[in-house]
Amino acid sequence: MPRLIDTQSELINRLRRELALGEDDDGSDRWETYIAPVIARYAAFVHLIPASEAHHHRGAGGLYRHGLEAAVLAARASRGVMVGLDRPRIEQRRLEPRLRAAAALGGLLHDAGKVIHDVAATDDTGSTTWSPIDADLDEWATRHGLERYFLRWREQRAHGGHAVFNVIALKRLLPPQVERWLSEPDPGLYSGFVAAVTGVAHSSALVELVREADRRSVEQDLREHRIEPIDTA
Repeated sequence: MPRLIDTQSELINRLRRELALGEDDDGSDRWETYIAPVIARYAAFVHLIPASEAHHHRGAGGLYRHGLEAAVLAARASRGVMVGLDRPRIEQRRLEPRLRAAAALGGLLHDAGKVIHDVAATDDTGSTTWSPIDADLDEWATRHGLERYFLRWREQRAHGGHAVFNVIALKRLLPPQVERWLSEPDPGLYSGFVAAVTGVAHSSALVELVREADRRSVEQDLREHRIEPIDTA
């Protein structure tokens, strides 16, 4: 897994700089406590799965990179968002790093449900199929001694249908300490984060931050690979 994580070290370092989360109340590094573990879990979960079959980030590891790109873009945009304006300044200071972290994690995880809804991973014979609900893709492949696995895109998948499955992915990818931290001192911030990831209507600025970060990451990838959107429609 460290090798896979390191393939996007430049993006990860950029995200860390954008967030600049500093230290928690107990002196611990917030990045190491609340962000790095989620990136590691996400990498193990999506592994080398592309973000799409024939559209953006369609190469090996595309979903992993797309999530990180969206995380960087959402974190950067979140710096222009004011939070807790009706609260005492001491509470605003507690909410500000949580808002930036929620934006980044929302960008990272907004497509995680694709590995449940859009694709199936099997061994070379098709006799063993990965269950994303039971194990990370990396864990499943290691357990079965697989040097490679094969992907099949589900023919009946609905466009955007993966958003519902993001709820399942969140339970696998968010450690309890991250959920607790994002929920304090305002549970509304956490509910906005969940809405941003799952596509549920919500007034939180996080919804638009993540949506725009996703759009910009997609456009950037299509542009860099000289792919016209009409060609992949």
